Amino acid sequence: MINTTLIMWFATFGHKQSKLFNWILALFLISVLVIVASVYHYLGDPVFHQNVYAILTIIVIGRSWYQVHTRVKETSPEHYRDMRDMVLLGLASVAAAFILWNLDTIFCGRLRDVRRQIGMPWGFVLEGHAHWHLLTGLGGYFYITYGKRSQRWY
Repeated sequence: MINTTLIMWFATFGHKQSKLFNWILALFLISVLVIVASVYHYLGDPVFHQNVYAILTIIVIGRSWYQVHTRVKETSPEHYRDMRDMVLLGLASVAAAFILWNLDTIFCGRLRDVRRQIGMPWGFVLEGHAHWHLLTGLGGYFYITYGKRSQRWY
C-alpha cells in the first residue's frame, strides 16, 4: 500500500512540473520507499508501517483536496462537485479501512475466536485485514480516477 501511495504522490506532486523536478521527486520517493522498507524490516513492527502509511496518505489527500478547491474549482467549476466527491469517497474508504485495520490488530485474538465459532462464510465479515485491502483498493480507484480527470481538466 505504501508503494501505491508513493505512486499517487508522484502523480499529485509531479503534475505539470519540470522534468528535473520529477526526477528529483522520483529519487526522493524511491529513497522514502527504501528507508521505510528497511526500517520496517529491522523493527518488524506493523505499527511503524501503519503510521508511515497514514502520514503519507494524509499528505497526498490533503494536497488533492487543495487542488480540488483551487485549480479544479477555478478552471472547471462544472466538474468541481464530481472531483470533490471523488476525493471525499476516497478519503472515506481509506479512513474506514484504516480504522478496521487497527481494530483488527487490537482485537485480533478475540476476532479470530469468534470467526472460528461462527465459521465461514460469515466469518469473513469479521476479517478486518481483508476489508482493509478491499476498502483501500476502492479508495485507490477513486484517487486514480480523480488523478486522470484532474490531468485532463487543468
